[in-house]
Amino acid sequence: MICWQHELLSRTLLDELAAKAAASPRARAHYNIHATPADLVQRFVVVASGDSYFRPHRHATRSELAVIVRGGWMCSPSTGTAA
Repeated sequence: MICWQHELLSRTLLDELAAKAAASPRARAHYNIHATPADLVQRFVVVASGDSYFRPHRHATRSELAVIVRGGWMCSPSTGTAA
């Protein structure tokens, strides 16, 4: 199990999110850890199926961190600049 402050991500929750991702057209499901959209730090979990694609991108005013909890990751070389 993984714990961030008072939130707990159980195997059951990850399995439920994986099932939602499998049924989603974008092959992903989100789970918010932050309390409200007004929180300064937006923390959330994205569960993605193997055929999901994350377009390379940048944010001008914030940062992102991706952590793989289970499964794998495949990265292909960039063919252009991220917007």
